[in-house]
Parts: sequence; C-alpha cells; structure tokens
Amino acid sequence: MDAILIPGGGLQSDATPAPWVLPRLDAALAAHSSCPILLLSSHSPHKPFVRHESLSGAEYLLSRGCPPERLYLDTWSLDTIGNAVFARLMHCDLRSWQRLLVITSEFHMPRTEVIFRWVFSLPPLPIPFHLSFQAVPNTGLAPGPLAARLEKESASLRSLPVLIQSTPHLPALHEFLFQLHGAYRFPPAAQSPFLPWLSSY
Repeated sequence: MDAILIPGGGLQSDATPAPWVLPRLDAALAAHSSCPILLLSSHSPHKPFVRHESLSGAEYLLSRGCPPERLYLDTWSLDTIGNAVFARLMHCDLRSWQRLLVITSEFHMPRTEVIFRWVFSLPPLPIPFHLSFQAVPNTGLAPGPLAARLEKESASLRSLPVLIQSTPHLPALHEFLFQLHGAYRFPPAAQSPFLPWLSSY
C-alpha cells in the first residue's frame, strides 16, 4: 500500500470530525502501520467555512499517536469529485503513489468508488493506479438522516454516467470543474442566476 485516502465527511459544531468520519480515521490507523494517510476536503460549500476538515482529521489522528510525517492534507476540495481530483493531481501523480486504499462510510462508498475509479483512470496517466476500497459503518447517523443521505447519494450516483461519458480526459475534467461546477467556477453558482448549483457531484 502506497497511501490511504480518506474523503471528507463534515465537521461538528466544535470543528471536530463528524461522528461518521471517525470510523474512517480509525480504520486508516488500523489498516497499515507506516504508509502515508491523505486527508481530503477543505469544507462543505453548503456551510460557512469554520476550518479545514482535513486539518481536523489530522489532529484526531495525531491525538491517537499517528506520526505527523505520515499525514498529508488536501485543503482545496469541496466535494467528492474534488476529493478525487486534488488527491490525484496534487499528491498521487507527483509522489507516484500507485497502490491506494480509499476508506469512507458505507452510505458514501458506492458513489465514491465510481468517482475515484473514473478520475484515477483519465489520461494522461503518468502511472497505472491500483485502487482498493474499504467501507466503514455509518456511525452516528440516525435512521432519518441516514435515509436522506442514502437517497441523495443514489440520485447523485444516477447522474454520474452522463458526466463520465462527456469527460474522457483530464483537460475535459479541468474544464468541467472550473467552468461548470458550481463549487469551483467563478462566479460561484450561488451568486449566478445563470447556472444551477451542481450539488449532485
């Protein structure tokens, strides 16, 4: 294993990782004793910025004895597609991390796997990537909120094939992300009457 990747999942009101994120972090510690752990996500664009999710995750791992030199942060991404894009382009491509373990919650895993396999297969491909996935329990989610998340995840997953078919390489993905995606383009979709918020990605 060259690196463990942990997608973001939100913060509590005290800026510590959400309850369903903690099993992801604990699983990373248990999965391998020495490989890098890449913590993904800046923050949710749907909520005011408090602090970087990846930083809160790193502090949690440090408090449980993880050496700081194992920890790498993504402080740019705002959603699952961004998690995959910035993980690959800012870390994995540059460090030649090929064998990757992606750890996320059960409710988040189907969409996460589709997105990461897509992003990590797009040409130009400097190295071949080998991805594996580990789902952890949906800890801390009551039945009602969990059902709502599952419904949203399912709807988002159904929308992905059209995007994937229209985005066959990294330049096309860059164009989508920074010209069409409401979280990354300028002006943001929330400020533009001409572009709906692309929350499904």
